[in-house]
Amino acid sequence: METLYYNGVIRTMVSHIPEEALLVRDGRIEAVGEFGPLLEANPYVRKVDLQGGCLMPAFLDAHSHIVSWAMGKLQADLSGAEDFPAIARAMADFARRRNIAPGQWVIGRRADLLLDERLVAELDRVLPDHPAMVQHSSSHGGAFNTAAQKALGLDHGALVENPFIEAQKKVPMPDMESLLAAFREAQEDYLSHGYVLAQEGCMMKEAAQLYTAFQAAGAIKMAIVSYGQPDMPCDSGPIPTVGLSNRGNKIFLDGSPQQRTAFLREPYVGGGLGEATMTEEEVLAAVKSAGEAGRQILAHCNGDAAIDRFLWALEEADYPKALRPVIVHAQLLRRDQLRKVKERGAVVSFFVSHVRHWGDVHLKNLGERANTISPCYSTMEARIPITFHQDTPVLPPEPFEPVACAALRETASGVELGKEERISVWEGLKVMTIGAAYQYHAEAERGTLEPGKRADFIILDKDPLAVAPEELESIQVLETVSEGRTLWKAEA
Repeated sequence: METLYYNGVIRTMVSHIPEEALLVRDGRIEAVGEFGPLLEANPYVRKVDLQGGCLMPAFLDAHSHIVSWAMGKLQADLSGAEDFPAIARAMADFARRRNIAPGQWVIGRRADLLLDERLVAELDRVLPDHPAMVQHSSSHGGAFNTAAQKALGLDHGALVENPFIEAQKKVPMPDMESLLAAFREAQEDYLSHGYVLAQEGCMMKEAAQLYTAFQAAGAIKMAIVSYGQPDMPCDSGPIPTVGLSNRGNKIFLDGSPQQRTAFLREPYVGGGLGEATMTEEEVLAAVKSAGEAGRQILAHCNGDAAIDRFLWALEEADYPKALRPVIVHAQLLRRDQLRKVKERGAVVSFFVSHVRHWGDVHLKNLGERANTISPCYSTMEARIPITFHQDTPVLPPEPFEPVACAALRETASGVELGKEERISVWEGLKVMTIGAAYQYHAEAERGTLEPGKRADFIILDKDPLAVAPEELESIQVLETVSEGRTLWKAEA
């Protein structure tokens, strides 16, 4: 089947200069160029009028946790709660609206406050007969009320990092019917924002069991790439258009800077170096195991000390550069680390939207060091490949937000944060397309719209290069296409 797209701006991402038309044949890009000659050479082709819109490569999610985003559909959204009583009220209101029976769990997500034992008392007051858990927005900590502590065998309610993760694993899952509906809705969120690939950024055995059920129910509608544990089987070959594919391993070396648990070389304002969640020996063993098995490894590293430890392990283990290890988040990546990052063949995946959402908190916690969080310009100037991600469920899977944050570098309160690290919108779009394809070892197939490559593209209502950075997030995706197949289309 042949389809010719025309009458719009076609951004191949190969050049700043747009093309007039794009021809797709059997799921591949057949040609790009002028509309007249392409139509003359293919007179019986199906034609799609873009009506002045923009066609560009689809986005590939560089790092997120789609199952956690799906779970959030079944949880109270606490992002607007400004104190502990407000969190408790939101949890109680959610339980009431959902008619959650006494004894059943009530879970809340995206609480953007430092959580401590005072929240336990508030939760006990409004939900005395329900086990309740509140998750911090970073997903690196939470609080459990007294009923939840009894159910899980905990001796206190506020936990961070590994103790929180272990406790969270014991919380009962919702019923499968609810999970299937939530997972389908989560995929719609990704597809409607132009992603044809979502990531399961830390596949635990519990999540693997869920995916078995999702596959059996025919619920997977897009490509999902996971990074799991060393004993999980890995896939090779091209990433499928639809379905789950496990591609390597994921490790956590520290926490989050907004919770003051990112592992730093120098103390936070007020003291403390954060938390190293893995010893040097543990990191080295994980890196060596992945390298010997020929697996790509993703390493959660927010602090500069955590990055130092990962870079040391890559060198000590002689991890193969061709596998493209990924430093995930890299908030406190230092310029003196860039040489080693490049030498080890690493990709840096920045959570650059931190500049907006937590830049003011970072200034308070880190002082002047906050000005160089997510150093995009310096890293690109060093010719190191970078990607952007939203770490969903920490933030929604909105692709234009990180591009805008990288171009503007303004905090929520309007403070300019390290303007020397700004990059252009064009560069940001390349990061979201070409950069992400490279991270997935898929640059021969994806990332640009060139003859022979997969027909993975999106149709937008506006050209991202024709609007100001402040207006990027108003752009709407009209259609998401993978290998020539429409995976999502906006209602007319």
